[in-house]
Amino acid sequence: MVFTSDSFSTLSLFCLKRNWNDRKLFLFTDIPFDATWKSIIYFPSKTEPTIVSKCYNSGKIHGNEKTGGVIGGACQYKSLIEKCYNLGEISGTGNNAGGIAGEFGRSSQIFNCYNMNKVTGLNYVGGIAGNSYSSICEIKNCYNIGNISGTTKLGGILGRNNNSSTITN
Repeated sequence: MVFTSDSFSTLSLFCLKRNWNDRKLFLFTDIPFDATWKSIIYFPSKTEPTIVSKCYNSGKIHGNEKTGGVIGGACQYKSLIEKCYNLGEISGTGNNAGGIAGEFGRSSQIFNCYNMNKVTGLNYVGGIAGNSYSSICEIKNCYNIGNISGTTKLGGILGRNNNSSTITN
């Protein structure tokens, strides 16, 4: 599943998961967070990678668990988030808040992304990603200039590196 734009578009993506078999990706453009969803896309399987490219968020986002400026959770195996950025304030009342992704894992990658605003959450809060929950994940060529606040496991780039994910340049 690929989401991309030839020129950057205001787009926010959220992966909400009730259980491993029920995943949804919500897309909306230029509308308030609590507005009606413009479209809903279901992930066909746990093993198909998701690619999110050239997207950004400029609105304030408030959520609970897995709150991110571009995507709440990169849940799929070998997902890629690239050339995305966040300008809006991100606020999560629970764990896993990030400027780009609240959580990512399963050999996923975040490349060439940045966050420009404040990110707050309870635990696992980062400027790029809040939590990396499995090994072989990678963050490369990303930066954050926003303030990060929370209780534990806070980081300018990654709040919690659970299983030896790599962060370079």
